[in-house]
Amino acid sequence: MTDVGLPGLNGRQLADQAREIRPDLKVLFLTGYAENATRASGFLDHGMEMIIKPFAVDALTTWLRAMIQGSDGSGDGFKVSNWQRRK
Repeated sequence: MTDVGLPGLNGRQLADQAREIRPDLKVLFLTGYAENATRASGFLDHGMEMIIKPFAVDALTTWLRAMIQGSDGSGDGFKVSNWQRRK
């Protein structure tokens, strides 16, 4: 789990480096940016998902549990709209 915006390198670059060691690593990106802008640019790869801030903690735990249990992997398996966001 990593934020998209990091100092130095971005979250995708961090994930790519981590996948050099663990190619099957599942990655959940957190971002405050618009979902469509990041998805449209091909930012997500197989086994990568994204949750948009702000989000409820229970949504995050549910999302992580589903990824760990293998319910992800398509790069578009979860939709942000499926999760209730904090107002």
